[in-house]
Amino acid sequence: MELTIDTSPPATGSVTIFNNFHRNLFINQDFATFRFKGFSDPHSGEDYFSVGIGTIEGMTDIVPTTKIHKDYLELNLNQLIDGHPYFIVVQVQNVDLVFDVN
Repeated sequence: MELTIDTSPPATGSVTIFNNFHRNLFINQDFATFRFKGFSDPHSGEDYFSVGIGTIEGMTDIVPTTKIHKDYLELNLNQLIDGHPYFIVVQVQNVDLVFDVN
């Protein structure tokens, strides 16, 4: 039996917002794609992302945290209020259950 101990969290990456091929531009658009880049864990590898949206940094009161196994999330923007700031909360979970928050 082989046992690997990895107490280090995954490396923090960045979130890029795409909407009709324009970055961070939302003019009468209903959907956006959030792509997660640069998250990595050379020791254990990444398992999944937990993603949510909130009105305060670190909170997910608008879109509850969702577990996804790909490096992007497509989101319907109809439930968001025009002109209001929102925060995207991304956690990457490695295979050994150590995570990093961005």
